[in-house]
Amino acid sequence: MAILSANAGNSPTLSISAVGTTNLVYQWKKNGGNIDSTVNSSATNATLTLINVTDADAASYTVGVTNALGSGLVSSGTILSIIDPPVITDPAPATQTVSAGANAIFTVSLTSGTSPSYQWFHGATALSNGAHISGSTSVSLTVIGAQDADDGSYSVVASNAAGSPTSGNGVLTVAHAVAIPGITTTVVNVTNVVFSAIVVGASPTYQWSTNSVDLSDSVHYAGTATTNLTVINAMAADVGSYTIIATTLGGTATNAASIDAPSFNLQPTPQSAACGQDATFNSHANGTDPVTYQWYAGVSAMANETNATLVLHGVRVTSSGNSYSVVATSPYGTLSSAPAILTVTDTNPPVITITGANPATVECHANYVDGGATASDACEGTVSVTVSGTVNTNATGSYTIRYVASDSSGNSASNTRVVNVVDTSAPVITVAGSNPQILECHSTFADAGATASDACAGIVSVTTTGSVDTNTPGNYTLTYSATDGTQSSATNRVVQVVDTTKPAVTVTGSNPFNLIAHTTFTDPGATATDTCAGNRSVTSSGTVDQDTVGTYTLTYFADDGNGNTNAATRVVNVQPLTLSVLRGGTNVTLNWSGTFTLQAATDIPTVWQDVFTGTGPYATRTTNNQTYYRLKK
Repeated sequence: MAILSANAGNSPTLSISAVGTTNLVYQWKKNGGNIDSTVNSSATNATLTLINVTDADAASYTVGVTNALGSGLVSSGTILSIIDPPVITDPAPATQTVSAGANAIFTVSLTSGTSPSYQWFHGATALSNGAHISGSTSVSLTVIGAQDADDGSYSVVASNAAGSPTSGNGVLTVAHAVAIPGITTTVVNVTNVVFSAIVVGASPTYQWSTNSVDLSDSVHYAGTATTNLTVINAMAADVGSYTIIATTLGGTATNAASIDAPSFNLQPTPQSAACGQDATFNSHANGTDPVTYQWYAGVSAMANETNATLVLHGVRVTSSGNSYSVVATSPYGTLSSAPAILTVTDTNPPVITITGANPATVECHANYVDGGATASDACEGTVSVTVSGTVNTNATGSYTIRYVASDSSGNSASNTRVVNVVDTSAPVITVAGSNPQILECHSTFADAGATASDACAGIVSVTTTGSVDTNTPGNYTLTYSATDGTQSSATNRVVQVVDTTKPAVTVTGSNPFNLIAHTTFTDPGATATDTCAGNRSVTSSGTVDQDTVGTYTLTYFADDGNGNTNAATRVVNVQPLTLSVLRGGTNVTLNWSGTFTLQAATDIPTVWQDVFTGTGPYATRTTNNQTYYRLKK
């Protein structure tokens, strides 16, 4: 037997296949009874179509087959079951509020539906069973130990082959127990006191009370059913405790704050201070703000002393024994402290301040004027200073000046200044005479010396080092040194040995020098001497043409090696050769210049004879009335 399922509203078909001769006739049956073909036209076909099935169509279906030869075939049965779609009765699971940690149960009911499956959702998240969730795929969902994370909407999808409707949303609210961990107190506009409660818990209700009496909003109170209570224009009559009660499904909580009149938790205490030091009196008053302070010296209010702490600067002995108190005031009351006594002691000596450098330095033989010192006493102000000690500025060394000051309480102090007399000045050396000194070579040098004087030691000796060679040009340094035993100094004299004299050039022999033409000229030369360099070599320039009558100049040059030069000249006169004859009877004297050969002839000169070779004059005798003479080179 076959089983067929169909969703309600669908149109399933049942078919039969039969084999036989002649025409086959079909008759479909429901639970054994023929199906009326006027109700379902397919009841006599091979295929039966059931239109828009409902639960009434669920049955066993068979078919009988006949032909002209007879009847006798009936098919086996097919069971048709109808699947109805789920229909959710309630529009949504019930919305609920549970205390934190309690279980929340959501349930869905169906009016119809064939064997549906279920899937619960938290928001859009499909749930699954675990320690925190049970029944995520059943009719009822349990949220175990609900917490804040479980707040939100819950829905379920019921599904079968015929459909999958989704329920509406049921909302879960997890309620916590309320807590009030604290209350802050704020004073607004001086007179309004605001209590602000810190509340932890979901959607509580509030009620403020004072002295066990519930408050309601009025001209004097605002916010009596909120977390912030304002006491408007609070005054002394409002001093007391204010309590808030917060209520939620999880329970109630309470806390309290108060408006308090001033009360001292720190009273001024007696103080002892050294004269000139500060004395400090401390106080502190509890109470609702604003709390102000006013200090009193005895019964007199002190100007501008309106802090919790009183500082008396630089107290004096005259203030010893004074009493000081403070009054704390707020809009809710006034309170005076107990008086505290000030004791002032003077155990401090004056402070001496030295004027000017310490240590001081003064140059030997300078005038020292002490800068002195001042003394200030914490109680008495400026006090006098006594000075002792001397400074001998004529002797180097360290000297001490002592300053002493005392106050009327017998406290004394001293201080010292060290004065160092020093000799930092070296002797001053004065060079006598010219510096630099210029000295001609080969002259005599006499050192004019130098003198030295010292600011501390007076006249001191001078030591000279160095020498001067007056025979050699150059720069020579003489150093003069002096010391006063502490400082030394030195200075120099530069002696410049110079050669400014030209060498002397002396022409040797005749000047002018007369030379007979055609005779040999030998230059006698010249010599040169210099006062610094001694004998110097001589160079000459110029020539003499001994065969040409005329005047010739020879120039002789010399230098001394120090840049000085000089020159001298010789004039050479080349004169014509002349032969003079002096006759006295038979005596003849012939005269000429130079060395020549004298030749004579007795007739027209054709044959000349050498008579004499040498320099004239030449004397001879002749008997001839006519004799010719000539000179031959």
